[in-house]
Amino acid sequence: MYKKRGISPLITTVLLLGLIISLATVAIIWSRSNIKTTLKGAERSYIKLTCKDVEFDILSACYEPIESYDGIKITVKNNKDKPINAGFMVRIIGGDTSINPSAPDTSLDANDVKTFTVPFDVEGTIKEISVLPKIRSERENPVVCTNQALNLKVDDIKPC
Repeated sequence: MYKKRGISPLITTVLLLGLIISLATVAIIWSRSNIKTTLKGAERSYIKLTCKDVEFDILSACYEPIESYDGIKITVKNNKDKPINAGFMVRIIGGDTSINPSAPDTSLDANDVKTFTVPFDVEGTIKEISVLPKIRSERENPVVCTNQALNLKVDDIKPC
């Protein structure tokens, strides 16, 4: 006669534990990637909201030859009550090169005016100059507000 035997309880328990551990691992990996995506979206939203509070004007800009390099002297005015606490980045495009120097010590308090000189070394003629404010977020990472950039016409920049 034929004796039928089922799976022993020990093997059943081991298989069920393996299945549960596999499902838990998949759920944890999925939730981690979902949380990272959500946090990145929240950070982008925070940056957009922070940058909307930034408004500044360029009062003057002039070309200034300095000893071993050239520089652009820029005077800016903060028009809002929010400080521009991480300074400015100046994008200089000319010839075949594009450089993004940060202006030294350019944090700007609320409703304040400041003049700074940005050194640069661009081959050929300058085609475009953009001034972009930077805000230090709560996480201490400076954020460049690209939507708040002001462009300077090269023809408007005269020697100081």
